[in-house]
Amino acid sequence: MRSVLSYYWRAKSVYQIHSPFLFEFCTQVLDESDRYYAFEYIETERQILLQSHKDIDFLELGAGNTALTKRKISEIAKTSLSSPWQCEILFKLVKFQNPKTVLEIGTSLGISCAYMAAGNLASQVYTLEGNSSSLDIAQKLWAKLGYDHICPILGNFDQTLDDALSMVGQVDLAFIDGNHREEATVDYFQRILEKCSNQAILVIDDIYWSAGMQRAWEKIKNDNKVSATIDCYYFGIVFLDDRFKDRQHISYLDAKYKIWQRYLSE
Repeated sequence: MRSVLSYYWRAKSVYQIHSPFLFEFCTQVLDESDRYYAFEYIETERQILLQSHKDIDFLELGAGNTALTKRKISEIAKTSLSSPWQCEILFKLVKFQNPKTVLEIGTSLGISCAYMAAGNLASQVYTLEGNSSSLDIAQKLWAKLGYDHICPILGNFDQTLDDALSMVGQVDLAFIDGNHREEATVDYFQRILEKCSNQAILVIDDIYWSAGMQRAWEKIKNDNKVSATIDCYYFGIVFLDDRFKDRQHISYLDAKYKIWQRYLSE
């Protein structure tokens, strides 16, 4: 609760953003409210997953546990998938960035990857997943939606990331949503960083998930190659380009939650 209140207290709305680039980004990605046909199609598939009580083999590699268990698809969909709100931001981010290559760590059942693939049908999307049963479901979902520009890579992220980066060549957009531990998150970030294009954008999921993830976020913010970050509480956005004269780290909240800031800026 303390982290939520602290975040809300320091968060800025678009009315307090002075960087022209960040203002454009916030208005076109974070605050933009347009609805797209792809949202309805993908959310229909999410509902199917949420209503499926089928058990699948599940090997959880994301938080250090490697025990093979049985889990219901509905349970995985409820606890592991990015929310519709976050997925829509990922879609709009792809639409805004127009990346040639997108890299995702943590496919799960394929919903967030589907949103990113829908954001730009010309992008090549690479996604890493450690659980074969989950990846099978994701691939069927993408085929049903007609997204044939997704390249899935199966295996433990620690072993598959370097091979994936060799395949990608250059990363324009990355979504790190797997293995929510401090050391792993920082390691993945640094390895991806070596392959990033000059204006790459990275999204780090669950930056307040634990004390370790908060420390990881601080380390990422302080990396010399990072020029700006946006803390959206549920995830953080990292910018590497040189469009900023000075480093900028902001916490951001939709203006509707801080409407008075509009009048303070006038």
